[in-house]
Amino acid sequence: MKPNRQSIDIKGRNKLLKYLPYVLLSFIVFGANSGLELNYFVKGYISLIELQVGILLIYFITSKFKKHRE
Repeated sequence: MKPNRQSIDIKGRNKLLKYLPYVLLSFIVFGANSGLELNYFVKGYISLIELQVGILLIYFITSKFKKHRE
């Protein structure tokens, strides 16, 4: 049985869309921190903290959506 080409394209898009929130988060964090007039080390620490908090939020939001979908 030959796989449907459309189903393959949809599965590939879903894999790419899975990483979209993380890419958007990185653009937002680094864009917001690029204008700060702080020491480079402080900007680095702020970026790391913001990214860690953002990743946790994305994780909890996606897990909540997965529970509602089931």
